[in-house]
Amino acid sequence: MRVLIVFVAFLFVEILSAQEPISIHLTEKEGLPDKQFYNLLEDDNGFIWLAADKGLYRYDGFEFKFYSHPEQVGLSVFSLTKDKDNIIWFTNLAGQLFYIQDDQVVLLQNLKDYFKGRLPKIQIHNDYLYLSQVGMLLVLNKNNGEIIYKKIDDSTLFYSTFLFKEKKVYSFDIDGDLYILDSTFQLSKTGNKVPINKRRHRRAYFKGVNNFLFLNSFNINGTSNKIILNADVENNFDYKLFETEEGFFTQEIRVIENELYILSNIGLYAYEIRNSELVLKRKMLIGISTTDVLKDTHGNLWITTEYQGIHVIPNFDFKSNVKFPESKRIKRVFQGKPNELLLIGKKNEFYVYNTKTNFFKRYEYPNFEDIKYVFYNEAKGHYFIQGSRIIQMFDFFNDEIRVIQNHDNLNTKDHHFHNKDTLLIATGANSMLINVNNITRNWIKAKNLTFNRSYSCYSNQKTKNYYVSTVKGLFVFNNNLTATSEIMYKGQSIYIRDIVGLEDGSVWCLSFKNGIYKVVNNKIEKNYTVKDGLLSNINSFLRVDSTDNSIWIAGEKGIQRLDTKTNLFKNITKKNGIPSYEFVGLEIIEGRLFAATPEELFSFHTKTVFQKEKHSKPNPYFNLVLIDNSKKPIKSSYQLAEEGKKIEIGFNTNGFLSNENVSYEYRLVNNTKESNWQKETSKTNKVIYNQLSQGNYVFQLRAKKDDEYSEVKEIAFKVNGVFYKQWWFFLLLTILTGFLIWSYFNRKNNQLKEKQKLIVDKQSKELENIFLKLESLRSQMNPHFIFNALNSIQDYILHNEKKLARTYLVKFSRLIRLYLEHSQKDTVSLSEELGALNFYLELEKDRFQDSFSYEINVDENIDKDLIEIPTFLIQPYVENAIKHGLLHKKENRKLEIHFSINKESNVLHCSIDDNGVGRSTSTEINQRKAFKHVSFSSEANAKRIDLLNRTRKRPIHLEIKDKYNAALEPTGTMVKIDIPLEM
Repeated sequence: MRVLIVFVAFLFVEILSAQEPISIHLTEKEGLPDKQFYNLLEDDNGFIWLAADKGLYRYDGFEFKFYSHPEQVGLSVFSLTKDKDNIIWFTNLAGQLFYIQDDQVVLLQNLKDYFKGRLPKIQIHNDYLYLSQVGMLLVLNKNNGEIIYKKIDDSTLFYSTFLFKEKKVYSFDIDGDLYILDSTFQLSKTGNKVPINKRRHRRAYFKGVNNFLFLNSFNINGTSNKIILNADVENNFDYKLFETEEGFFTQEIRVIENELYILSNIGLYAYEIRNSELVLKRKMLIGISTTDVLKDTHGNLWITTEYQGIHVIPNFDFKSNVKFPESKRIKRVFQGKPNELLLIGKKNEFYVYNTKTNFFKRYEYPNFEDIKYVFYNEAKGHYFIQGSRIIQMFDFFNDEIRVIQNHDNLNTKDHHFHNKDTLLIATGANSMLINVNNITRNWIKAKNLTFNRSYSCYSNQKTKNYYVSTVKGLFVFNNNLTATSEIMYKGQSIYIRDIVGLEDGSVWCLSFKNGIYKVVNNKIEKNYTVKDGLLSNINSFLRVDSTDNSIWIAGEKGIQRLDTKTNLFKNITKKNGIPSYEFVGLEIIEGRLFAATPEELFSFHTKTVFQKEKHSKPNPYFNLVLIDNSKKPIKSSYQLAEEGKKIEIGFNTNGFLSNENVSYEYRLVNNTKESNWQKETSKTNKVIYNQLSQGNYVFQLRAKKDDEYSEVKEIAFKVNGVFYKQWWFFLLLTILTGFLIWSYFNRKNNQLKEKQKLIVDKQSKELENIFLKLESLRSQMNPHFIFNALNSIQDYILHNEKKLARTYLVKFSRLIRLYLEHSQKDTVSLSEELGALNFYLELEKDRFQDSFSYEINVDENIDKDLIEIPTFLIQPYVENAIKHGLLHKKENRKLEIHFSINKESNVLHCSIDDNGVGRSTSTEINQRKAFKHVSFSSEANAKRIDLLNRTRKRPIHLEIKDKYNAALEPTGTMVKIDIPLEM
C-alpha cells in the first residue's frame, strides 16, 4: 500500500555558496571585559591590545589586563597604533595622547585645545606622530612630544587618511585634489584629482594593497566609491565604482596579506585585487557592526564589533553550513543519499541538507509524535523513518513524502547494510538481519542474532562477519550465523557504542569510556586511550575517511584524526574553530567532514584542514616571581639570603586561548643534577616551592603545543642557607665565643673577688659575733651576779656552813668554766645548753632560797645530743626573766622553760614563761633606783640574732609577749624562740 502524504515543505535556511567561516564568539562569559570595542592590534611580543568603551586592555591568552592613567579623562580609548619600536599609542575624546612604557600608561600631550572634542586619528611615520581630523593636522615628535607641524581649522583639507610612501605623505582635500606633505613639512597640491564625494563630512580611507593604492569614500546614499589606483599615485589612477549593500557604512579599512578588509556596520567584507578589479572574496559576521580586524602571528583572525564583543576565526576552511535557533535544536544527524544529510529536530520535524547545492529544507511529519531515527537504502532509493510507535518506509516525490510501507516499531539504535539487499539492525531489544526486498510489517522474516539490548552493529564486507554490541558485551557472528563468540579485552567484556571497519578487514570499536579498540581476526590488537594520544577516553562518534583509511573521532574534547598507518593523532579543538564539543552527528561526504552540534552544522576538508595551520613553536615567558609573597622584578637569577623562603613562579604563552592549547612542563635542577619533567596540571600557570634548602637551583620551563616543545626557559636561584650556616655568622660566632669566654672568666674573677670580700665580711662579722659573745659573757658575769654569789658564799662561811659554801662555790666555778667553753663555739648541742641552764638556775635558786622554783621540760621526741643551736641564745632571756621579772616579786617566783619540735617544718620551739611583775612594772622600778641597770645582754642578743639571720636559709624568730590577768594586771612575761634546725 502506498500513501501520499501532502504537507508544507518550506525553505528554512538557504546556504550561500560563499559560506561564512566559523568564528569563536568571545563575550563577557569568556572573561571579555567589555562588549563594545573600537580598535585592536598585536604587539611584537604577541600581546593583543584592545581599545574598548571601558578602557584599554591587554590579552595574553590567559587573562585581560586593564590599563589606565591617573589623569585620564573618561575610560573610552581610540586609535590604537604601534610604532616600529613596539610602543603602543592611543588617544581619547578629551584630546589626551598616551603611550605604553614599561607596562605603564604615560601621558605625552593634552591636545584638547586643538581638537576640541573631535577624535583624532593616529598614524605613525618614522619618528613622527600624525594626528588628524578633517581640516586638522598635528605632527609631533614621538620622542619628546614636541609639535613639529600644525594646520588647524582648514575645513577643506585632509579628507582622507594619510598614505605614507617613501618620504612623502599624501592626502586628498574636499574636492579630491591630491596634496603632498614633504620631509620639510611643506604642503603642496599635485594637480592630480580623485572623484571624492564632498557632500559627506567623513574622510576616505587611503590604503596600499599589493602594487595598487585603494581609496574608499562615501556617497550620500551610503554607496561607496572604491577606487583602484596605479602604483604611481601622483600621475595615474583607474577609477572603479562598486555599489555596496543598502545601509552600508564603512567603519575601518585594513590590509592583511594583500587582501582588503572593509569593516562596516553590516559585517566584514574581504576583497582581493584580481586583474585590476576589486573582487569580493568572503563575507563574515553578516548583520553585525564590525570595527577592526587583525590576523595574529598564529593565523587567527580577530574581529572587534561595536556591541557584540569579539569574534575570532581560526580557520577559513571551517564553514558554518547552518545555525539553529534555540527553539530549533537538532538531536541527531544521519547520512541519506551520497550528498545528503538528514537531521532530526524536535518531535516530528526533520531536515534535509544537500552538501553540493548547500540548500537546507525543513519537513514536518504529521503522523509521528517523535522522530528518533532515519536512514536511507541506496539500492532501493527508500528512506526508513522511525517514530515512537512505528517505522515507515518512504521516498520523496515532488518535495512531498510518499509513504511506501508501515512497520512495527523496532527502537532502532544502529544499522549497517551488509549488501544492497541485506540490512543489519541493532535495536533496543535485539539485533537482526533483514532482507530489504521482502520486509513484512512485523519483521517475522528477519533473522535474530541476539536477544539483548543492542547499541551498535557492523557488517565486515571482507571477512563476512557480523559484529553486534550489546549490554552483555561485543559479539561476532560468522556469515551463516552458525557460530558466535565474544570479543574480550584482557579477559573482560567490552561495551561499544559505535563500530566501523577499514578495507583491510580491521574493525574499529568506540567504547563508552575506555577509548578505541582495534580488532583484527576477531581479537583486540590494540586499545587506544589518552596515553596514546586520544584527547579523551569518552567519545561519541567514529567515522572512516575511505580516501586514506584514516579514522575520525568526535568526543568531549574535540575532533581527532587517527592515521592508522602511523598511529598518530591530529587534533581539532575550539582553538581551530569548533563551536562546541556537544556533538550529535559526524559524517564524511566526498572528502568533507560534517559535524553537528545542537545549534550548528559545520564542515571542513579532511585533506587540507591541517595544512593551513601555522606550526610555530610556543614561546613561554615568566611573568611573575614572588619570594615570601613579595613581588620581584623578572630577572634571570635571584639570590636568597637564607633557606626556607617560599618561591612562586608564574608563566604564560601569548596567543588566542593559549591557556587551553598550551601545556607546560617544569623541573628544578639542583647543582647540575637534573630531575624529571613534571606537568603543570592546575591550569593556573604557576609553580610554588614552599621552601628551598641551601644550594644552587635552576628552574626550567618548557611549553608544549600540539606535539612541539618550546625552547627551555630558565631562572636561577642561589640560596645561601640559614644565617647560622653563613661565613659571616661563623666569624660573628667566633667573636661572640671569645667575648663570652672573656666575660666568663671576668665574671669568675669578679665572683672570686666578691667571695673574698664576703669572706672578709664574714670574718669581720665573726669577730663582731665573738665580741658580742664576750659582751654577753660579761653580762652573765655582771658584778651584781658575782656580788650576790660571793655574798651568799660569805654568808655560808659566817654561819659556819662550810659545806654549803663549798657546794655553791663549786657550782659557780663550773658555770664559769662552762660559759668559757661555750664562748669558743658557734653552736652547742641542746644537751649542752640545758646543762648550762641547769647550773645557772641552780645558783639562782640557791640565792633566792625557797621563794624561787623552775622547771625545764623537753619533749620526748627530741634528740638533745643531735640538735645544734647557736651559743648563748637561750640563757640571756632566762636571765632577763629572773632579773627583771622575778627579782621584784617577794614570793612564789616561778620559771618554766619548755622545748618542743615540729618535724614537718623542722623547727625547734623554746618558750620561757615567768610569773614576775612584767616588763612595764620592772621598768618603773628600775627608773626609781639611783643606779639604773642597763639590759646590755638583751640588746647584744638582739644584734646577734640579726647577724645570724643574715647567714641562715631560714631566720630565727623571736616573740616576747606580756601576760595579764582579767583585771589587766601584769602577771609575767612569755618569750618564744623558733629556731630552724637547718642553717
